[in-house]
Amino acid sequence: MQSSYHASFWIAALVGLASGSVGPFILLRKMALVGDALSHVALPGIALALLYGADPFYGVIVFLTVAALLIFWLEGKSRLPTDAIVGLLFTASLAVGILIIPNADVIESLFGAFPVLSLPFLLVILFMAAALSLLCFVLAKPLLFRIVSPDLAKVHDWVGTTT
Repeated sequence: MQSSYHASFWIAALVGLASGSVGPFILLRKMALVGDALSHVALPGIALALLYGADPFYGVIVFLTVAALLIFWLEGKSRLPTDAIVGLLFTASLAVGILIIPNADVIESLFGAFPVLSLPFLLVILFMAAALSLLCFVLAKPLLFRIVSPDLAKVHDWVGTTT
């Protein structure tokens, strides 16, 4: 049981570090709603995993990945503001999740405890959080440049590739 607490501590610490690394870029892009919305997008993944007897973690990963790609794609294809796209996806996902989640498992899936993770699973989470933090640190200047002045960043990228 003690090692479970240690694993939970390291997961929380490194995921917090990764979130702190990504947070400023999300705020600058005016996408602060994304964190709340993506937590609700995970609900249909939890519901389908519980319905089919699978590990909810896998359902969450699939739904969050699809939602992130869908937001990115819709952002490029429409003139809607990003927060409107995120809000629409958030509401639709929450509704679908509530409709298909098994009633007996609602409280446990929404307010459950940290799962006991195997060592490989723990290492994957820790590696991903550390890699994301490092990537944000290494790419901070180009990301900031693209957020603050997208047109100038396009010109800079174009000029940089021709010389």
